[in-house]
Amino acid sequence: MTALPRLQLFGDAIFRDENGEPVQLPKRAYVLALFLLHLNSQHECDRAKAADLLWPGSPTATVNLRQMLLRIRDAQARAPLFAITQDKIRLLCDEVDCDVCEFNRQIVNVTFQSALEIMDLFGAGPLVDCRRLDTEISEWIYLQDEQMRSALVGEICGLLSRPAANEAPEAAFAIAERLLQICPYEEVAWQVVFKHHAAGGHVHRLEQAYERCTNALRQELDVEPSEETRALYKRLRYPSQAVSKGGPAEVRTSERRPEAKSGIPRLVILPPADMLATQSPLAALAGLMLEDVTVGLCSLRSVSMVAPHTAWRLRETFLESEDSARHYQVDYVLDTSLLTFGEMNRLTVKLFDATSRTILLSDQHELTALSGEQCYRQITRSIILALADAIERAELSRYDEQDNPTAYFWFLQGQKHLRHMDLPRVRRAKKAFRRALDIAPDFAPALSGRSRALRHEWLLMGRGEADLLAEAEGCAVDATQIDRLDARGFREMGLCHLFRSRYDDSLACFDLAEQLSPQHADLILDFAETLVHSSHPDRALSKMDRAIALNPVPPENYWWTAATIYFQMGRYQECIEAVDKMNHPMPALRLAAASWALLGNKAKAEACAQQVLDVYPDFRIEKWLSLISIRSAEDKRHYEQGLRAAGFR
Repeated sequence: MTALPRLQLFGDAIFRDENGEPVQLPKRAYVLALFLLHLNSQHECDRAKAADLLWPGSPTATVNLRQMLLRIRDAQARAPLFAITQDKIRLLCDEVDCDVCEFNRQIVNVTFQSALEIMDLFGAGPLVDCRRLDTEISEWIYLQDEQMRSALVGEICGLLSRPAANEAPEAAFAIAERLLQICPYEEVAWQVVFKHHAAGGHVHRLEQAYERCTNALRQELDVEPSEETRALYKRLRYPSQAVSKGGPAEVRTSERRPEAKSGIPRLVILPPADMLATQSPLAALAGLMLEDVTVGLCSLRSVSMVAPHTAWRLRETFLESEDSARHYQVDYVLDTSLLTFGEMNRLTVKLFDATSRTILLSDQHELTALSGEQCYRQITRSIILALADAIERAELSRYDEQDNPTAYFWFLQGQKHLRHMDLPRVRRAKKAFRRALDIAPDFAPALSGRSRALRHEWLLMGRGEADLLAEAEGCAVDATQIDRLDARGFREMGLCHLFRSRYDDSLACFDLAEQLSPQHADLILDFAETLVHSSHPDRALSKMDRAIALNPVPPENYWWTAATIYFQMGRYQECIEAVDKMNHPMPALRLAAASWALLGNKAKAEACAQQVLDVYPDFRIEKWLSLISIRSAEDKRHYEQGLRAAGFR
């Protein structure tokens, strides 16, 4: 029989003719082939859909596709792969031998004889050498990889859980070892490995395997091995010390609810069932958006996230069983689905408490294939903010009813008080963060929060209490040392550097913080403040506008920073308007007084100045200028001119 041309999509993609000789195709042709394989039973689509997949959002997508198809026509003269018409493209599946087609055939009936073969076939996953074409294609390939990997791991785990695995221990061990190369935290496979080492009398290997299992689960999922895994290990490692029924090793997971570290709530985002059942571009897009939501929530650090791979694999389990939520230490579940009404497609999200099943949030977001990237970014950000707010409110409500609130509760209380720029609230925030740290000394977000509260107190006290700023800097340093990926620590360190006139160090800290959390509106606002004190008002205004775009109903410290920027730029009326938007304008009234004076309205300038002096009767221009950090001497003279014109001495 004549060999068929071979299409290899797992690993590095390549197409060979019937003689085994490579056929040179563009990389995007392999992406198109994988797309058509899973699109429909005809394995075909129109040209517009193909162009949108391969060059999303590009105005030259149609031209690019036409050029690529001309290259494919020339290349496949020796071995046809696509049937190309005026408006359609079809993959000739029946005329080629394809590894993904073989994978799809084998995955429906994995046996002990075929398990190693299908895992070797899958290898490193699909289109490894096509993942650097551009970000959108890379994300799409990653989604295909996760879906196929999830199906493979699920089938292999089911195989290893059968009684037949005990009857063929050597085969089961080989399969488990190979599976752990694909999914290193799969406990079913680890249990097979434990049994194999114990049966051979290899105690040291058993101990090493358990340590590797524990490390994998901690690194990948931030959980400990399950009760079942721990009990099996104890029984195999200490066979003479069998644990009696009902003893410690037999404690059921359902009888306790483990807390995540520091009491930080844990969330799992379940993908739409439609996404797992179909390969439509819209379903793939919804999956990518939910991954962006996961990443965004991770950057907030106020919730702990279950990895997307685990969420995909355990979707139905999380919905049907509270035991899964307890085992993975999940407090909240976000269930999602795709709904279609004629031409309209909607992504629905429903947040519920994993224990009580109480629905905390329900919302819908319209999706269309023609929506631009900015639209999807807005939907993603909207979901992130809604989830963070709903979980915070739920946690506060829960802990209000408990006698022993956790560190996370006190952290939330501190955050709540810091929304106001008055001295009593700031001091309450400082106290709340201190209580959080008493419970969890290594809770980096609480250290960052306490640093911020101390610095705000220093500002509100007229910048005269040097110990407050020193303590704030110490807390910020500790936060960055505990968690190098939490932008908040670097943000607070940057502000402390600023107020000690270390301008370059401050800007370096904010550059790093913005890279770690580019959508954090409050952080970007503080970056703007640093830039204006470093005498870069134009860049500061750009950052401030971006911060307000991300947080269109901002707290009043935004307007304080805005007033500072406008004053430095000589835009005095806008400075006054910014101060007027503050509910507690006292910290910025000096700027309003100076602005009124430089606009020539001496009466309003003196009225503002008197309000300041009523609270701070010892205020002196020279002392104040010596305390504030302004890089440019010219900018300092500008402040001095305005303050003296307002009647300050």
